[in-house]
Amino acid sequence: VHAGMTFDEMCTRDQPELIFLPHRNYRALNKEIMSGSCIKGYQRVIKRSSSPLFVRRDKLKQYRCKR
Repeated sequence: VHAGMTFDEMCTRDQPELIFLPHRNYRALNKEIMSGSCIKGYQRVIKRSSSPLFVRRDKLKQYRCKR
């Protein structure tokens, strides 16, 4: 936690385009992030990963792979 702020507070303030969740072994931290309100504005884009990638929903088209 940075400057006394929770991840959810920083995420809401900064609105990063991408979020990599910590490795799945960090269960408490992942639970905190996933239970926050900020992550609800993001879409998981990698299905199988120990550190999943989430993209802000309004940026999904920009990050989608073209086939």
